[in-house]
Amino acid sequence: NNTDAAWEVVYDSLNGVIPDTGNAMIAFDGTRGAMSRIFPRQLDFSGTSQPVLEFWYYHDTAATAGMNDYTDVRLTFDGGETFTTLFSVRKNNGNDVGWRQYTYPLDSFVNQSCVILVFEAMRMSMPTFDGIQYIDRIKLTSNQDLAVSAIHTSELSACDYTGKELQIVLGSLT
Repeated sequence: NNTDAAWEVVYDSLNGVIPDTGNAMIAFDGTRGAMSRIFPRQLDFSGTSQPVLEFWYYHDTAATAGMNDYTDVRLTFDGGETFTTLFSVRKNNGNDVGWRQYTYPLDSFVNQSCVILVFEAMRMSMPTFDGIQYIDRIKLTSNQDLAVSAIHTSELSACDYTGKELQIVLGSLT
């Protein structure tokens, strides 16, 4: 992190930007050349079924000239030795103004037990432009992955199943 820049939690609104959901969002601001990273906690994707990353990013067209501010979405699964960039989001997205949902499948990483997602923002625009970047909600989901771990029955006899109790125990595989 550059000393003059950091992701911060912002409540309600900032510069007219209102959180998409709830009353808080995270914002990154700094001088030109500033960079900051968010490192959510370590994740274990072992055995997950079709994990997906979702987040909401705010775009504006306030400064079309020289607007190169961006956030890279990256991950590492070797403790931070190497990073893979999944994709990059630019603050200025043409005429696309407002909150936009981004979704990225993480199927390639289902066998990884030490996954760290990183949101790395960079301020490239001139000081006269509004360079604040906003993210609202970072969400990871996967398909339900349930298995029957036990079946308990009362005594059953041939052709006498009516009114018998059956208990099924489901367990999560992830």
